[in-house]
Amino acid sequence: MYTQLSSRATQRLLLLLGMFLVPSTVFGQFWQNTQGNSYPQYQGTSTSDSTYGGQQQSQQNSQQSQGQGQGQTSNIDIDFDDDMDPEDIEFFKGYMQIYEYVEGAETPEELREAVMRLQRMAGVEVTGILNNQTLARIRNAERCGNKDRRVSNDEMRKKRYAIQHGWSKRKLTWAIKNYTPDVAKATTIRVLTTAFQVWGDVARLDFNPTRFPKADIIVQFARGNHGDGYAFDGPGGTLAHAYFPGDGIGGDVHFDEDETFSDRTRQGTNLFIVAAHEIGHSLGLAHSEVSKSLMAPYYQGFQPRFTLNTDDVRGIQSLYGARANAPNRPNRPGGPVIPDNGPKDRGVCNAPISAVTYGQVAGHPTPSLFIFSGEQFWVRKGTEPVSNALRTEAVFTEMSAVPDAAFIRTFRGQRRMVFFSGTEIWEFTQGAYQASDIRVRTGIRTNGIDAAFKWGRNNRIYVFYRTLYWRLNENTMRADRGYPRPIKDNWRGRNGPINAAWTEGKGGVSYFLIDKQVSTFKDNEVFFIAETRSFASDWLICGQNIGSGADGPIKTSGLLLIASFLLTMKRVL
Repeated sequence: MYTQLSSRATQRLLLLLGMFLVPSTVFGQFWQNTQGNSYPQYQGTSTSDSTYGGQQQSQQNSQQSQGQGQGQTSNIDIDFDDDMDPEDIEFFKGYMQIYEYVEGAETPEELREAVMRLQRMAGVEVTGILNNQTLARIRNAERCGNKDRRVSNDEMRKKRYAIQHGWSKRKLTWAIKNYTPDVAKATTIRVLTTAFQVWGDVARLDFNPTRFPKADIIVQFARGNHGDGYAFDGPGGTLAHAYFPGDGIGGDVHFDEDETFSDRTRQGTNLFIVAAHEIGHSLGLAHSEVSKSLMAPYYQGFQPRFTLNTDDVRGIQSLYGARANAPNRPNRPGGPVIPDNGPKDRGVCNAPISAVTYGQVAGHPTPSLFIFSGEQFWVRKGTEPVSNALRTEAVFTEMSAVPDAAFIRTFRGQRRMVFFSGTEIWEFTQGAYQASDIRVRTGIRTNGIDAAFKWGRNNRIYVFYRTLYWRLNENTMRADRGYPRPIKDNWRGRNGPINAAWTEGKGGVSYFLIDKQVSTFKDNEVFFIAETRSFASDWLICGQNIGSGADGPIKTSGLLLIASFLLTMKRVL
Protein backbone atom coordinates (compact mmCIF):
# COMPACT_ATOMS: atom_id res chain seq x y z
CA MET A 1 0.00 0.00 0.00
CA TYR A 2 1.28 3.46 -0.87
CA THR A 3 0.95 5.97 1.93
CA GLN A 4 2.56 8.98 0.30
CA LEU A 5 3.70 10.26 -3.06
CA SER A 6 7.36 9.87 -3.84
CA SER A 7 9.06 13.23 -4.31
CA ARG A 8 9.98 12.32 -7.88
CA ALA A 9 6.41 11.38 -8.77
CA THR A 10 5.13 14.58 -7.16
CA GLN A 11 7.57 16.71 -9.14
CA ARG A 12 6.53 15.11 -12.41
CA LEU A 13 2.84 15.47 -11.68
CA LEU A 14 3.24 19.14 -10.72
CA LEU A 15 5.34 19.78 -13.82
CA LEU A 16 2.76 18.26 -16.11
CA LEU A 17 -0.17 19.95 -14.38
CA GLY A 18 1.71 23.22 -14.63
CA MET A 19 1.57 22.97 -18.38
CA PHE A 20 -2.17 23.48 -18.13
CA LEU A 21 -2.03 26.39 -15.70
CA VAL A 22 0.36 28.73 -17.57
CA PRO A 23 -0.98 31.27 -20.09
CA SER A 24 -2.53 29.46 -23.01
CA THR A 25 -0.51 31.47 -25.56
CA VAL A 26 2.54 29.42 -24.63
CA PHE A 27 1.02 26.04 -25.40
CA GLY A 28 -2.11 26.78 -27.38
CA GLN A 29 -0.67 26.63 -30.88
CA PHE A 30 0.59 23.09 -30.27
CA TRP A 31 -2.67 21.68 -28.97
CA GLN A 32 -5.66 20.28 -30.80
CA ASN A 33 -8.75 18.33 -29.88
CA THR A 34 -9.77 16.10 -32.79
CA GLN A 35 -13.11 14.38 -32.20
CA GLY A 36 -12.51 14.33 -28.48
CA ASN A 37 -8.95 12.92 -28.75
CA SER A 38 -6.16 15.31 -27.73
CA TYR A 39 -2.46 14.83 -28.43
CA PRO A 40 0.60 16.98 -28.78
CA GLN A 41 0.03 17.88 -32.43
CA TYR A 42 1.24 20.55 -34.79
CA GLN A 43 -1.08 23.54 -35.17
CA GLY A 44 1.20 25.77 -37.19
CA THR A 45 2.83 28.99 -36.02
CA SER A 46 0.15 31.35 -37.26
CA THR A 47 -2.51 32.68 -34.89
CA SER A 48 -5.12 32.28 -37.60
CA ASP A 49 -7.09 29.13 -38.31
CA SER A 50 -4.82 26.25 -39.30
CA THR A 51 -5.47 23.01 -41.13
CA TYR A 52 -4.54 19.65 -39.63
CA GLY A 53 -5.72 16.21 -40.72
CA GLY A 54 -8.29 17.67 -43.10
CA GLN A 55 -10.05 19.62 -40.34
CA GLN A 56 -9.91 23.32 -39.49
CA GLN A 57 -9.93 24.56 -35.94
CA SER A 58 -9.14 27.98 -34.54
CA GLN A 59 -6.36 28.60 -32.07
CA GLN A 60 -9.00 29.88 -29.67
CA ASN A 61 -10.81 26.56 -29.71
CA SER A 62 -7.50 24.79 -29.25
CA GLN A 63 -6.76 26.89 -26.18
CA GLN A 64 -10.21 26.21 -24.76
CA SER A 65 -9.82 22.47 -25.20
CA GLN A 66 -6.49 22.72 -23.42
CA GLY A 67 -7.94 24.36 -20.35
CA GLN A 68 -11.13 22.40 -19.86
CA GLY A 69 -11.16 20.16 -16.85
CA GLN A 70 -7.52 20.71 -15.94
CA GLY A 71 -6.46 21.44 -12.39
CA GLN A 72 -9.83 20.30 -11.02
CA THR A 73 -9.08 16.74 -9.96
CA SER A 74 -11.59 16.84 -7.10
CA ASN A 75 -14.41 16.86 -9.67
CA ILE A 76 -13.43 13.38 -10.87
CA ASP A 77 -15.55 11.01 -8.81
CA ILE A 78 -13.94 7.64 -9.50
CA ASP A 79 -14.42 4.40 -7.58
CA PHE A 80 -11.45 3.27 -5.51
CA ASP A 81 -10.53 0.58 -3.01
CA ASP A 82 -11.16 1.38 0.64
CA ASP A 83 -7.47 1.12 1.54
CA MET A 84 -6.37 3.79 -0.94
CA ASP A 85 -4.54 6.80 0.48
CA PRO A 86 -6.22 10.17 -0.35
CA GLU A 87 -2.99 11.57 -1.82
CA ASP A 88 -2.69 8.54 -4.09
CA ILE A 89 -6.25 9.07 -5.28
CA GLU A 90 -5.50 12.69 -6.18
CA PHE A 91 -2.33 11.60 -7.98
CA PHE A 92 -4.36 9.13 -10.02
CA LYS A 93 -6.99 11.74 -10.90
CA GLY A 94 -4.27 14.11 -12.06
CA TYR A 95 -2.70 11.37 -14.14
CA MET A 96 -6.02 10.65 -15.85
CA GLN A 97 -6.39 14.32 -16.74
CA ILE A 98 -2.82 14.74 -17.97
CA TYR A 99 -3.08 11.79 -20.34
CA GLU A 100 -6.67 12.70 -21.22
CA TYR A 101 -8.61 9.71 -20.04
CA VAL A 102 -11.16 12.22 -18.81
CA GLU A 103 -12.17 15.66 -20.02
CA GLY A 104 -14.75 17.95 -18.50
CA ALA A 105 -17.86 16.51 -16.84
CA GLU A 106 -18.04 12.71 -16.92
CA THR A 107 -20.83 10.35 -15.95
CA PRO A 108 -20.05 7.56 -13.45
CA GLU A 109 -20.14 5.04 -16.29
CA GLU A 110 -17.75 7.15 -18.40
CA LEU A 111 -15.35 7.45 -15.47
CA ARG A 112 -15.45 3.72 -14.87
CA GLU A 113 -14.74 3.07 -18.55
CA ALA A 114 -11.86 5.58 -18.40
CA VAL A 115 -10.29 3.67 -15.51
CA MET A 116 -10.81 0.39 -17.37
CA ARG A 117 -9.16 1.87 -20.46
CA LEU A 118 -6.15 2.95 -18.41
CA GLN A 119 -5.95 -0.51 -16.85
CA ARG A 120 -6.03 -2.16 -20.27
CA MET A 121 -3.19 0.03 -21.49
CA ALA A 122 -1.22 -0.63 -18.31
CA GLY A 123 -1.68 -4.40 -18.63
CA VAL A 124 -3.24 -4.87 -15.19
CA GLU A 125 -6.52 -6.47 -14.16
CA VAL A 126 -9.43 -4.53 -15.65
CA THR A 127 -11.84 -3.72 -12.83
CA GLY A 128 -12.88 -0.10 -13.42
CA ILE A 129 -11.87 0.60 -9.82
CA LEU A 130 -8.69 2.38 -8.75
CA ASN A 131 -6.55 0.06 -6.68
CA ASN A 132 -2.96 -0.29 -5.53
CA GLN A 133 -2.20 -2.69 -8.36
CA THR A 134 -3.06 -0.04 -10.94
CA LEU A 135 -1.27 2.70 -9.02
CA ALA A 136 1.89 0.61 -8.68
CA ARG A 137 1.97 0.12 -12.45
CA ILE A 138 1.70 3.77 -13.46
CA ARG A 139 3.61 5.46 -10.64
CA ASN A 140 7.05 6.42 -11.90
CA ALA A 141 6.48 4.30 -15.01
CA GLU A 142 8.64 5.19 -18.01
CA ARG A 143 6.41 5.97 -20.96
CA CYS A 144 5.76 7.99 -24.09
CA GLY A 145 4.68 11.59 -23.57
CA ASN A 146 1.81 11.44 -26.10
CA LYS A 147 -1.70 11.27 -24.73
CA ASP A 148 -3.65 8.03 -24.45
CA ARG A 149 -6.28 8.35 -27.12
CA ARG A 150 -9.95 7.83 -26.28
CA VAL A 151 -11.83 5.52 -28.64
CA SER A 152 -15.51 4.68 -28.86
CA ASN A 153 -16.95 1.47 -27.41
CA ASP A 154 -17.97 0.39 -30.91
CA GLU A 155 -14.42 0.86 -32.17
CA MET A 156 -12.99 -1.11 -29.26
CA ARG A 157 -15.23 -4.06 -30.05
CA LYS A 158 -13.64 -4.25 -33.48
CA LYS A 159 -9.96 -3.56 -32.85
CA ARG A 160 -7.36 -2.55 -30.30
CA TYR A 161 -5.00 -0.41 -32.37
CA ALA A 162 -5.83 3.29 -32.73
CA ILE A 163 -5.05 5.49 -35.71
CA GLN A 164 -5.06 9.26 -36.25
CA HIS A 165 -4.26 9.82 -39.92
CA GLY A 166 -1.41 9.00 -42.26
CA TRP A 167 0.84 10.71 -44.74
CA SER A 168 -0.54 11.30 -48.23
CA LYS A 169 2.65 9.89 -49.75
CA ARG A 170 4.48 6.58 -49.45
CA LYS A 171 8.09 7.78 -49.76
CA LEU A 172 9.25 9.67 -46.67
CA THR A 173 12.54 11.30 -45.74
CA TRP A 174 14.07 11.62 -42.30
CA ALA A 175 17.00 13.49 -40.81
CA ILE A 176 18.82 13.77 -37.49
CA LYS A 177 19.08 17.28 -36.08
CA ASN A 178 21.57 16.37 -33.34
CA TYR A 179 23.02 13.29 -31.68
CA THR A 180 23.00 11.85 -28.17
CA PRO A 181 26.41 11.39 -26.54
CA ASP A 182 25.18 8.11 -25.02
CA VAL A 183 25.92 6.03 -28.12
CA ALA A 184 28.13 6.53 -31.17
CA LYS A 185 26.77 8.55 -34.10
CA ALA A 186 27.04 5.54 -36.37
CA THR A 187 25.05 3.52 -33.84
CA THR A 188 22.32 6.15 -33.71
CA ILE A 189 22.02 6.13 -37.50
CA ARG A 190 21.88 2.33 -37.59
CA VAL A 191 19.29 2.12 -34.82
CA LEU A 192 17.03 4.75 -36.38
CA THR A 193 17.33 3.13 -39.81
CA THR A 194 16.24 -0.18 -38.29
CA ALA A 195 13.39 1.47 -36.38
CA PHE A 196 11.99 2.97 -39.58
CA GLN A 197 12.44 -0.31 -41.43
CA VAL A 198 10.35 -2.16 -38.82
CA TRP A 199 7.33 -0.33 -40.22
CA GLY A 200 8.52 -0.38 -43.82
CA ASP A 201 8.80 -4.17 -43.75
CA VAL A 202 5.05 -4.63 -43.26
CA ALA A 203 3.50 -1.54 -44.89
CA ARG A 204 3.75 0.21 -48.24
CA LEU A 205 6.28 2.77 -47.02
CA ASP A 206 9.82 3.65 -48.04
CA PHE A 207 12.18 5.71 -45.88
CA ASN A 208 15.27 7.57 -47.02
CA PRO A 209 17.71 9.49 -44.81
CA THR A 210 18.57 13.01 -45.90
CA ARG A 211 20.26 16.13 -44.57
CA PHE A 212 18.72 18.30 -41.88
CA PRO A 213 16.48 20.28 -42.13
CA LYS A 214 14.94 19.19 -45.44
CA ALA A 215 13.10 16.09 -44.26
CA ASP A 216 9.56 14.97 -43.56
CA ILE A 217 10.53 13.57 -40.16
CA ILE A 218 13.20 15.26 -38.05
CA VAL A 219 14.72 13.49 -35.06
CA GLN A 220 16.28 15.42 -32.21
CA PHE A 221 17.55 14.91 -28.67
CA ALA A 222 16.65 17.65 -26.18
CA ARG A 223 16.32 18.44 -22.48
CA GLY A 224 13.58 20.17 -20.53
CA ASN A 225 11.84 22.97 -22.41
CA HIS A 226 12.98 22.54 -26.01
CA GLY A 227 10.69 24.94 -27.85
CA ASP A 228 7.57 22.95 -28.64
CA GLY A 229 5.61 23.62 -25.47
CA TYR A 230 6.05 20.09 -24.12
CA ALA A 231 8.99 20.20 -21.75
CA PHE A 232 10.70 16.96 -20.80
CA ASP A 233 10.82 15.98 -17.14
CA GLY A 234 14.37 14.75 -16.57
CA PRO A 235 15.51 11.15 -16.09
CA GLY A 236 12.70 8.59 -16.09
CA GLY A 237 9.05 9.42 -16.62
CA THR A 238 8.56 10.69 -20.17
CA LEU A 239 11.18 9.21 -22.50
CA ALA A 240 10.15 10.85 -25.78
CA HIS A 241 7.23 12.21 -27.74
CA ALA A 242 6.31 12.58 -31.40
CA TYR A 243 3.92 14.45 -33.67
CA PHE A 244 1.41 13.01 -36.08
CA PRO A 245 1.91 13.49 -39.86
CA GLY A 246 1.78 17.05 -41.13
CA ASP A 247 3.80 20.04 -42.24
CA GLY A 248 6.32 21.85 -40.07
CA ILE A 249 6.80 19.97 -36.83
CA GLY A 250 4.36 17.28 -37.96
CA GLY A 251 5.97 13.84 -37.89
CA ASP A 252 8.96 14.95 -35.82
CA VAL A 253 10.39 12.82 -33.00
CA HIS A 254 11.90 14.25 -29.81
CA PHE A 255 13.94 12.19 -27.32
CA ASP A 256 14.57 13.29 -23.73
CA GLU A 257 18.34 13.71 -23.55
CA ASP A 258 18.21 13.29 -19.77
CA GLU A 259 17.67 9.58 -20.35
CA THR A 260 20.70 7.33 -20.78
CA PHE A 261 20.10 5.69 -24.14
CA SER A 262 21.68 2.36 -24.98
CA ASP A 263 21.93 -0.22 -27.74
CA ARG A 264 21.67 -4.02 -27.50
CA THR A 265 21.78 -4.10 -23.73
CA ARG A 266 19.34 -4.14 -20.83
CA GLN A 267 21.19 -1.27 -19.21
CA GLY A 268 19.79 2.22 -19.70
CA THR A 269 16.91 3.04 -22.05
CA ASN A 270 16.89 1.06 -25.26
CA LEU A 271 17.03 3.57 -28.10
CA PHE A 272 15.58 1.21 -30.70
CA ILE A 273 12.37 0.36 -28.78
CA VAL A 274 11.68 4.02 -27.98
CA ALA A 275 12.46 5.12 -31.55
CA ALA A 276 10.28 2.46 -33.18
CA HIS A 277 7.37 3.44 -30.92
CA GLU A 278 7.70 7.16 -31.61
CA ILE A 279 8.04 6.58 -35.35
CA GLY A 280 4.71 4.77 -35.11
CA HIS A 281 3.22 8.09 -33.97
CA SER A 282 5.05 9.91 -36.77
CA LEU A 283 3.30 7.61 -39.22
CA GLY A 284 -0.15 8.18 -37.72
CA LEU A 285 -0.62 5.53 -35.03
CA ALA A 286 -1.95 6.50 -31.62
CA HIS A 287 -1.50 4.48 -28.43
CA SER A 288 -2.87 0.95 -28.43
CA GLU A 289 -4.81 -0.77 -25.67
CA VAL A 290 -2.91 -3.99 -26.37
CA SER A 291 -0.45 -3.77 -23.49
CA LYS A 292 2.18 -5.92 -25.21
CA SER A 293 2.10 -4.06 -28.52
CA LEU A 294 4.86 -1.67 -29.53
CA MET A 295 2.31 1.16 -29.56
CA ALA A 296 1.27 0.65 -25.95
CA PRO A 297 2.21 3.81 -24.02
CA TYR A 298 4.56 2.20 -21.49
CA TYR A 299 8.23 1.44 -22.12
CA GLN A 300 8.80 -2.31 -22.40
CA GLY A 301 12.57 -2.50 -22.26
CA PHE A 302 15.19 -4.16 -24.43
CA GLN A 303 13.85 -7.03 -26.55
CA PRO A 304 16.67 -8.99 -28.22
CA ARG A 305 14.26 -10.78 -30.59
CA PHE A 306 11.85 -7.96 -31.26
CA THR A 307 8.97 -8.42 -33.69
CA LEU A 308 5.95 -6.21 -34.26
CA ASN A 309 2.80 -7.30 -32.47
CA THR A 310 -0.08 -8.29 -34.73
CA ASP A 311 -1.99 -5.28 -33.43
CA ASP A 312 0.79 -2.94 -34.62
CA VAL A 313 0.80 -4.60 -38.05
CA ARG A 314 -2.96 -4.23 -38.40
CA GLY A 315 -2.76 -0.58 -37.44
CA ILE A 316 -0.04 0.46 -39.87
CA GLN A 317 -1.53 -1.57 -42.72
CA SER A 318 -4.91 0.09 -42.16
CA LEU A 319 -3.20 3.39 -43.03
CA TYR A 320 -0.86 2.40 -45.84
CA GLY A 321 -1.78 -1.09 -46.96
CA ALA A 322 0.36 -4.21 -46.75
CA ARG A 323 3.72 -4.44 -48.45
CA ALA A 324 3.99 -7.30 -50.93
CA ASN A 325 4.99 -10.53 -49.16
CA ALA A 326 4.28 -8.93 -45.78
CA PRO A 327 1.77 -10.55 -43.39
CA ASN A 328 -1.72 -9.20 -43.97
CA ARG A 329 -3.94 -8.12 -41.13
CA PRO A 330 -5.42 -11.26 -39.58
CA ASN A 331 -9.07 -11.30 -38.69
CA ARG A 332 -9.76 -11.26 -34.99
CA PRO A 333 -11.71 -14.42 -34.19
CA GLY A 334 -14.92 -14.42 -32.22
CA GLY A 335 -13.44 -17.25 -30.17
CA PRO A 336 -11.11 -20.18 -30.63
CA VAL A 337 -12.08 -21.97 -33.83
CA ILE A 338 -12.21 -25.70 -33.16
CA PRO A 339 -11.41 -27.39 -36.46
CA ASP A 340 -13.33 -30.10 -38.21
CA ASN A 341 -11.77 -33.48 -37.70
CA GLY A 342 -9.44 -34.61 -40.44
CA PRO A 343 -6.60 -37.08 -40.60
CA LYS A 344 -5.11 -37.32 -37.13
CA ASP A 345 -1.88 -35.38 -36.62
CA ARG A 346 0.49 -37.98 -35.21
CA GLY A 347 2.86 -35.24 -34.02
CA VAL A 348 0.82 -34.91 -30.85
CA CYS A 349 1.86 -38.41 -29.79
CA ASN A 350 5.51 -37.43 -29.41
CA ALA A 351 5.11 -33.77 -28.50
CA PRO A 352 6.27 -32.58 -25.05
CA ILE A 353 3.03 -31.42 -23.42
CA SER A 354 3.21 -28.03 -21.70
CA ALA A 355 -0.45 -27.43 -20.81
CA VAL A 356 -3.81 -29.20 -20.90
CA THR A 357 -7.30 -27.93 -20.12
CA TYR A 358 -10.85 -29.14 -20.64
CA GLY A 359 -14.15 -27.33 -21.10
CA GLN A 360 -16.22 -24.98 -23.23
CA VAL A 361 -14.99 -21.72 -24.68
CA ALA A 362 -16.72 -18.72 -26.27
CA GLY A 363 -18.68 -19.67 -29.36
CA HIS A 364 -18.15 -23.42 -28.96
CA PRO A 365 -20.57 -25.20 -26.59
CA THR A 366 -19.04 -28.67 -26.97
CA PRO A 367 -16.69 -29.49 -24.06
CA SER A 368 -13.27 -30.25 -25.50
CA LEU A 369 -9.79 -31.19 -24.40
CA PHE A 370 -7.11 -28.64 -25.39
CA ILE A 371 -3.53 -29.95 -25.53
CA PHE A 372 -0.68 -27.42 -25.86
CA SER A 373 2.93 -28.01 -26.86
CA GLY A 374 5.27 -25.16 -27.70
CA GLU A 375 3.68 -22.88 -30.31
CA GLN A 376 0.96 -25.32 -31.36
CA PHE A 377 -2.03 -27.12 -29.87
CA TRP A 378 -4.58 -29.82 -30.60
CA VAL A 379 -8.27 -30.24 -29.72
CA ARG A 380 -10.21 -33.36 -28.91
CA LYS A 381 -14.02 -33.22 -28.77
CA GLY A 382 -15.49 -35.99 -26.64
CA THR A 383 -14.56 -39.38 -28.07
CA GLU A 384 -13.67 -37.99 -31.50
CA PRO A 385 -10.08 -38.20 -32.79
CA VAL A 386 -7.59 -35.51 -31.95
CA SER A 387 -7.63 -32.60 -34.42
CA ASN A 388 -4.78 -31.53 -36.63
CA ALA A 389 -2.24 -29.18 -35.07
CA LEU A 390 -3.05 -25.47 -34.90
CA ARG A 391 -0.70 -22.58 -34.24
CA THR A 392 -1.56 -21.03 -30.89
CA GLU A 393 -0.99 -17.46 -32.13
CA ALA A 394 -3.22 -18.04 -35.16
CA VAL A 395 -6.23 -18.89 -32.99
CA PHE A 396 -5.49 -16.91 -29.83
CA THR A 397 -4.60 -13.78 -31.76
CA GLU A 398 -1.86 -11.51 -30.35
CA MET A 399 -0.38 -14.22 -28.13
CA SER A 400 3.29 -14.64 -28.98
CA ALA A 401 4.13 -16.52 -25.79
CA VAL A 402 4.25 -20.29 -25.29
CA PRO A 403 1.68 -21.53 -22.71
CA ASP A 404 3.09 -23.13 -19.56
CA ALA A 405 -0.35 -23.77 -18.05
CA ALA A 406 -3.98 -23.19 -19.02
CA PHE A 407 -7.49 -23.28 -17.60
CA ILE A 408 -10.95 -22.02 -18.53
CA ARG A 409 -12.28 -19.30 -16.26
CA THR A 410 -15.92 -18.28 -15.91
CA PHE A 411 -16.30 -14.58 -15.13
CA ARG A 412 -19.40 -12.42 -15.49
CA GLY A 413 -21.13 -15.14 -17.44
CA GLN A 414 -18.29 -15.50 -19.96
CA ARG A 415 -15.94 -18.44 -20.37
CA ARG A 416 -12.38 -17.27 -20.82
CA MET A 417 -9.29 -19.20 -21.84
CA VAL A 418 -6.47 -18.26 -19.47
CA PHE A 419 -2.80 -19.00 -20.13
CA PHE A 420 0.23 -18.70 -17.87
CA SER A 421 3.49 -18.08 -19.72
CA GLY A 422 6.61 -17.15 -17.83
CA THR A 423 5.60 -14.28 -15.57
CA GLU A 424 2.60 -13.33 -17.71
CA ILE A 425 -1.11 -14.15 -17.72
CA TRP A 426 -3.00 -14.06 -21.03
CA GLU A 427 -6.79 -14.08 -20.79
CA PHE A 428 -8.96 -14.42 -23.90
CA THR A 429 -12.65 -13.59 -24.22
CA GLN A 430 -14.76 -13.35 -27.33
CA GLY A 431 -13.04 -10.85 -29.64
CA ALA A 432 -10.59 -9.46 -27.06
CA TYR A 433 -7.78 -10.36 -24.68
CA GLN A 434 -5.83 -9.03 -21.75
CA ALA A 435 -2.20 -9.62 -20.78
CA SER A 436 -0.84 -8.86 -17.33
CA ASP A 437 1.95 -9.73 -14.93
CA ILE A 438 1.36 -12.78 -12.73
CA ARG A 439 2.95 -11.17 -9.70
CA VAL A 440 0.95 -7.97 -10.01
CA ARG A 441 -2.37 -9.61 -10.78
CA THR A 442 -2.37 -12.64 -8.47
CA GLY A 443 0.12 -11.70 -5.79
CA ILE A 444 2.08 -14.91 -6.51
CA ARG A 445 5.83 -14.29 -6.49
CA THR A 446 7.28 -16.90 -8.81
CA ASN A 447 9.10 -17.01 -12.11
CA GLY A 448 6.29 -18.98 -13.70
CA ILE A 449 3.51 -21.55 -13.28
CA ASP A 450 3.83 -25.27 -14.09
CA ALA A 451 0.14 -26.24 -14.09
CA ALA A 452 -3.30 -24.81 -13.32
CA PHE A 453 -6.84 -26.12 -13.15
CA LYS A 454 -10.29 -25.34 -11.79
CA TRP A 455 -11.31 -27.92 -9.19
CA GLY A 456 -14.90 -29.04 -9.64
CA ARG A 457 -15.45 -29.61 -5.93
CA ASN A 458 -15.17 -25.96 -4.86
CA ASN A 459 -14.77 -24.04 -8.16
CA ARG A 460 -11.47 -22.56 -7.04
CA ILE A 461 -8.43 -22.22 -9.25
CA TYR A 462 -5.31 -24.11 -8.20
CA VAL A 463 -1.90 -23.27 -9.62
CA PHE A 464 1.31 -25.24 -9.14
CA TYR A 465 4.95 -24.26 -9.30
CA ARG A 466 7.65 -26.80 -8.54
CA THR A 467 6.77 -28.20 -5.08
CA LEU A 468 4.24 -25.51 -4.08
CA TYR A 469 0.65 -24.66 -4.94
CA TRP A 470 -1.72 -21.72 -4.49
CA ARG A 471 -5.50 -21.36 -4.51
CA LEU A 472 -6.99 -18.44 -6.45
CA ASN A 473 -10.38 -16.77 -6.23
CA GLU A 474 -11.91 -17.13 -9.69
CA ASN A 475 -13.59 -13.71 -9.56
CA THR A 476 -10.62 -11.66 -8.37
CA MET A 477 -7.80 -13.94 -9.59
CA ARG A 478 -6.00 -13.19 -6.33
CA ALA A 479 -4.28 -15.86 -4.24
CA ASP A 480 -6.11 -16.77 -1.02
CA ARG A 481 -4.44 -16.18 2.31
CA GLY A 482 -2.46 -19.05 3.77
CA TYR A 483 -0.76 -19.95 0.50
CA PRO A 484 1.53 -21.23 -0.90
CA ARG A 485 1.44 -24.71 0.58
CA PRO A 486 3.60 -27.74 -0.18
CA ILE A 487 2.02 -30.00 -2.79
CA LYS A 488 2.92 -33.10 -0.78
CA ASP A 489 0.92 -31.93 2.27
CA ASN A 490 -2.48 -31.82 0.61
CA TRP A 491 -2.08 -33.61 -2.70
CA ARG A 492 -0.73 -36.71 -0.99
CA GLY A 493 1.56 -38.89 -3.01
CA ARG A 494 2.45 -36.06 -5.38
CA ASN A 495 5.36 -33.73 -4.75
CA GLY A 496 5.76 -31.90 -8.06
CA PRO A 497 6.64 -30.57 -10.42
CA ILE A 498 3.38 -31.16 -12.29
CA ASN A 499 3.37 -30.77 -16.07
CA ALA A 500 -0.36 -30.12 -16.49
CA ALA A 501 -3.67 -30.49 -14.64
CA TRP A 502 -7.31 -30.40 -15.65
CA THR A 503 -10.79 -31.25 -14.37
CA GLU A 504 -13.73 -32.75 -16.20
CA GLY A 505 -17.18 -31.82 -14.94
CA LYS A 506 -18.33 -30.47 -11.61
CA GLY A 507 -17.82 -33.00 -8.88
CA GLY A 508 -16.16 -35.35 -11.36
CA VAL A 509 -12.52 -36.23 -11.68
CA SER A 510 -9.30 -34.29 -12.03
CA TYR A 511 -6.11 -35.33 -13.73
CA PHE A 512 -2.45 -34.55 -13.06
CA LEU A 513 0.07 -35.07 -15.86
CA ILE A 514 3.53 -35.85 -14.50
CA ASP A 515 6.06 -36.65 -17.18
CA LYS A 516 3.95 -38.76 -19.57
CA GLN A 517 1.75 -40.41 -16.96
CA VAL A 518 -1.63 -39.25 -15.66
CA SER A 519 -2.68 -39.54 -12.02
CA THR A 520 -6.45 -39.59 -11.49
CA PHE A 521 -7.99 -37.69 -8.58
CA LYS A 522 -11.59 -38.36 -7.54
CA ASP A 523 -13.02 -34.99 -6.54
CA ASN A 524 -15.99 -36.20 -4.49
CA GLU A 525 -14.04 -38.80 -2.55
CA VAL A 526 -10.87 -36.72 -2.28
CA PHE A 527 -8.16 -39.23 -3.08
CA PHE A 528 -5.81 -40.28 -5.84
CA ILE A 529 -6.23 -43.56 -7.60
CA ALA A 530 -2.88 -45.26 -7.24
CA GLU A 531 -2.72 -46.59 -10.77
CA THR A 532 -1.39 -44.13 -13.35
CA ARG A 533 -2.33 -44.10 -17.01
CA SER A 534 -0.58 -43.15 -20.24
CA PHE A 535 -1.63 -39.75 -21.55
CA ALA A 536 -0.59 -40.65 -25.10
CA SER A 537 -2.48 -43.95 -25.18
CA ASP A 538 -5.58 -43.19 -23.12
CA TRP A 539 -6.23 -39.55 -24.05
CA LEU A 540 -4.59 -39.04 -27.43
CA ILE A 541 -5.29 -42.59 -28.64
CA CYS A 542 -1.73 -43.07 -29.85
CA GLY A 543 -0.61 -46.58 -30.72
CA GLN A 544 -3.09 -49.13 -29.42
CA ASN A 545 -6.49 -47.88 -28.35
CA ILE A 546 -6.14 -48.89 -24.71
CA GLY A 547 -8.97 -46.78 -23.38
CA SER A 548 -11.38 -44.05 -24.28
CA GLY A 549 -9.47 -41.45 -22.31
CA ALA A 550 -11.44 -38.55 -20.94
CA ASP A 551 -14.80 -40.18 -21.46
CA GLY A 552 -13.86 -43.73 -20.51
CA PRO A 553 -14.50 -45.58 -17.26
CA ILE A 554 -12.30 -44.70 -14.31
CA LYS A 555 -10.27 -47.64 -13.07
CA THR A 556 -10.48 -48.00 -9.32
CA SER A 557 -8.21 -50.97 -8.74
CA GLY A 558 -4.98 -50.56 -6.82
CA LEU A 559 -3.97 -49.26 -3.43
CA LEU A 560 -5.87 -46.15 -2.34
CA LEU A 561 -4.27 -43.25 -0.52
CA ILE A 562 -7.40 -42.61 1.52
CA ALA A 563 -6.75 -42.25 5.23
CA SER A 564 -3.96 -39.72 5.13
CA PHE A 565 -5.73 -37.65 2.51
CA LEU A 566 -9.06 -37.49 4.33
CA LEU A 567 -7.26 -35.95 7.29
CA THR A 568 -6.45 -32.95 5.15
CA MET A 569 -10.12 -32.20 4.44
CA LYS A 570 -10.25 -30.08 7.58
CA ARG A 571 -8.24 -27.60 5.59
CA VAL A 572 -10.43 -28.07 2.49
CA LEU A 573 -7.30 -28.10 0.40
